[in-house]
Amino acid sequence: MTINRRLPCELISLILSQLNKKKDLYACTLVNHVFYKEATPLLWRHLDIGNVPTFTSITAALTQQQQQQHGQLALLGTFVRSIAIIETYVTDEDSNCIAEFSDDDLLALIQHVPFLTDLILEEGFHITDRSFEHVPQYIPHLTHLYLGKSRITQRSMEAMVRHWHPHLTRLELEYCHNLDADLFSALVPCTALQHLAITRCHLDAMNDPHIAPSVARHVLALTNLTTLRIQDCTSDYTSLVATASGATAAAVWPQLTHICLDACLETTDDMAIAFIQSHPHLTYLELRNSKITDKTLDAIPMYLPAVVEVRLSRTPGITPDGLRRLLRTCQHLELVWCPSCGIFQDHFPERDEDAMEIDRYDASAGCGGFYDSDLDEDAMEIDRDDDDGENIVREVIYLFRKAPFDYDDDDDNE
Repeated sequence: MTINRRLPCELISLILSQLNKKKDLYACTLVNHVFYKEATPLLWRHLDIGNVPTFTSITAALTQQQQQQHGQLALLGTFVRSIAIIETYVTDEDSNCIAEFSDDDLLALIQHVPFLTDLILEEGFHITDRSFEHVPQYIPHLTHLYLGKSRITQRSMEAMVRHWHPHLTRLELEYCHNLDADLFSALVPCTALQHLAITRCHLDAMNDPHIAPSVARHVLALTNLTTLRIQDCTSDYTSLVATASGATAAAVWPQLTHICLDACLETTDDMAIAFIQSHPHLTYLELRNSKITDKTLDAIPMYLPAVVEVRLSRTPGITPDGLRRLLRTCQHLELVWCPSCGIFQDHFPERDEDAMEIDRYDASAGCGGFYDSDLDEDAMEIDRDDDDGENIVREVIYLFRKAPFDYDDDDDNE
């Protein structure tokens, strides 16, 4: 193929932007110098690292070019914006043997990518403060961090905040057992934070009535949150619900759309209703292990007109009639999840089996309009994709409209 050397770079860039496979981008680098120049930044923009040979070749390329360029701005590492070290990091591409991604490996990679904005490290078991408290100074522009199964402590949290607090918008920490509730005090300066997800990090201090209110105030200081997920069944987050539903709560999280708290052992109807009343933009509500009853279910349609998903596991105070009213009155509701609530299939004898499935355990789910006698028979259908089938059998039931709600959440794959 003959390429006009005067083809505008803008047009080449537009062509390349339509390619979503790296092998196609790589082929374009072989066309001529102009295509090479335009395609190379796209090739290096996102790095998926799933095995040791890939890691070795990437770090070798970054190191070699840096030595050759003597610090010039055209380094490959300056093109990198996101890196994902996947959970199944193995010794070789065709191997099932899990490899160790260490502190030294992290530092060897991270020092070459100064403009990184997204870092996903799913399997961080060997990552400690020895490396991580230095990471922020190498990648000062980070806006999104996902760190799983790491052994970092409060030292690393404080280092993160020192460097990233002006622009960190998304933080996800999962199974980082050396962290405790103090992490929230470190995050207070992160005023740009919009998405905060803390999963199984042993926040035992939330069970101390003298400490929990202070922790709650630290979380409430993050006023730009749109998503808050704290999942740790060993701790009680009632103080967070109570504080957030106080007299001044209307100004606490004005943009909050997604909330998940586990567990809320002492959360009552009054607390829950005050909370949802002061956060009317919620589309996803999940409160586990609480004392709420049908009174809260009846308040949801009134105060959360846009709610799409409600999850109330291990909540024995709710009844089939309460669920029935919720399903009838929430026009946008697509999913209710209530395992271990004493709700069974026999409680809904009037259900249409073509529009609703109930699993073999004590869970039920439904969609707004399910009990609407004027409902068009084609207006709803159950998603029967293979990957959803396992979820239906195992724990929850999904009932989707014909045009399912487009919702993206890390923990829905649990």
